[in-house]
Amino acid sequence: MKLSLASRSGEITLTTRDAEQVSAWLNQRGILVRPYHANIAREGYADSNAYRRRLELALERNEVKALVATPALGMGYDKPDVGFVVHYQAPGSIIAYYQQVGRARRGIMHALGVLLSGVEDGQIHDYFRRTAFPEEQWVAEVLGALESSDGMSIRELEEFLARALDDRDPKPCGRCASCLGNPIVDESFARETVIAATRFLRQAEIPLECNRQVASGSFPEYGWSGNLPAVLRAEPGRILARWGDAGWGEVVKRDKPEGRFRDELVSASKEMIRERWQPDPWPDWVTCVPSNRHPTLVPNFANRLAEALSLPLSRQLSK
Repeated sequence: MKLSLASRSGEITLTTRDAEQVSAWLNQRGILVRPYHANIAREGYADSNAYRRRLELALERNEVKALVATPALGMGYDKPDVGFVVHYQAPGSIIAYYQQVGRARRGIMHALGVLLSGVEDGQIHDYFRRTAFPEEQWVAEVLGALESSDGMSIRELEEFLARALDDRDPKPCGRCASCLGNPIVDESFARETVIAATRFLRQAEIPLECNRQVASGSFPEYGWSGNLPAVLRAEPGRILARWGDAGWGEVVKRDKPEGRFRDELVSASKEMIRERWQPDPWPDWVTCVPSNRHPTLVPNFANRLAEALSLPLSRQLSK
């Protein structure tokens, strides 16, 4: 996807867990952006609020191409010349999308709103549809609309949503992909970019900050409660893959039902630890947290990783 808005800055909206990763990728590709979320902090600033205000000013002054932001950017943020709003994931509701994309084109003649949507969005929304309990009035209105029609076209659905969002006279805008019948941004991409993105994702491990507190009664045999003593706290670790995500996440998802993680994951973990993380001091042994439902899956992986790192496997943990 290519956005030809060289003179405009904008927003890329996503979840907290993706803000840092997407920012790193775009900066690597020569696009100056900054991550923005509720917990972001940097040295030299009193707190997160102070740093976020600095980021907001940078966007207002067009010092950055975009803020890669969560909804923490807030509805109160008002920049009249936002040239684009890109949603990296589909928002949780049409109302959230309506509010967020509305930041674009407040004081300029042309802006773009782009929604990127993948298979995972449908899976997430299906989960919430099955577990959420909407208000009875909303259910009645949706059922009523469906009952009076053999099925809605995309245009009819858009008009229904527009009325639900207080547009008394919804009309085709004549500017969106739905009205024009073709994409409004170039959807092409180079194969080299795909290869570079895959390589980036497979090397974009995430810091793991372990809890410093334990819930009361969690470890009765040790008598731990509340804040852990400093000598018992785990140091920050690394996360190679998140379940189902691009990069290694899909590999983990496919391998788990087979009962064995492939050797490629062992090699990737070894490379991450030896070449990029380089923990200091270097570990003396490897252990793992076993699974009651899959008793051999994790120990098997841990044993092969220990061998790859020339370290002993010590089974210190049990459930």
